[in-house]
Amino acid sequence: DIKEAFSFLNYSRKLQMIEILNEADELPIYYPGDEDVYFRAADTEDGGMLCAIFNLSSDPIEETELVSARVFSKIERLTPEGGFENVSFEKTENGRYRLDCICEHLYPVILRLS
Repeated sequence: DIKEAFSFLNYSRKLQMIEILNEADELPIYYPGDEDVYFRAADTEDGGMLCAIFNLSSDPIEETELVSARVFSKIERLTPEGGFENVSFEKTENGRYRLDCICEHLYPVILRLS
């Protein structure tokens, strides 16, 4: 049945995966929303992170949020010219970072967090 293949793709299942990966200390950062996104993250040599967010939904994500137990003091976004620009953000409860960064449909957002 084709519905079984897609039953894994729901918000409650995502919350279960977050809990399991957090317990194993294998989830350094993630996108908490329920929009369809492709999210990749990597550690950098200086102890920071590099993240890529691809919005696969048909609507823009007006306020991007990330969750991490790590503490970041600077977040930058890769510009089309190849440089980085500062992104203003607010750190809220439970390690949530609310970024002043719109994530447009199919337009990758590449972030450097330090």
